[in-house]
Amino acid sequence: MNKSTLKKRLKEWDDKQWKEELEAKSSIMVYRSAKTAIKEDPIYDNTASSIILFQARSNTLPLETRKRHTGEETTCLLCGDGEEDQHHFLLECTKLAEERLKMTSLQRPHQEDQLEVLKTFLFNESTEEMEKNKEGLYKLWRLRKRKLVTVTDGEQRTGADRS
Repeated sequence: MNKSTLKKRLKEWDDKQWKEELEAKSSIMVYRSAKTAIKEDPIYDNTASSIILFQARSNTLPLETRKRHTGEETTCLLCGDGEEDQHHFLLECTKLAEERLKMTSLQRPHQEDQLEVLKTFLFNESTEEMEKNKEGLYKLWRLRKRKLVTVTDGEQRTGADRS
């Protein structure tokens, strides 16, 4: 077997393994439907917004839904309406609606197929649009963090006032 044949077979094997692993993970539905091949993605640039984009694409943002593994409450701390998962954070949370309005692809009303909305937002083919989405996602994430501090501080003060 020559070198180019070996290289081709290794790539085929690697692609097959990658696809099998994607199929086995239900938590990365958006990633699986958008990412069809192993290839470099020029959108990442070692900034905080790139880290948040990667976490959103791979459904690993540290949202309240992560607490389901420990039996803790997963309700959105900002709006108190529903489980805070990726879908809720990006499409539903009423406390983030104003910031979300600045992102065209997340504005309401949107397509019925919300998987397509998330896929288009997180994996846009246009580098220019993807940069806008990445920055918008980062702003949305920072707003969530600021609001959570306010909510948490308010709860702590309320609890302290009761004592």
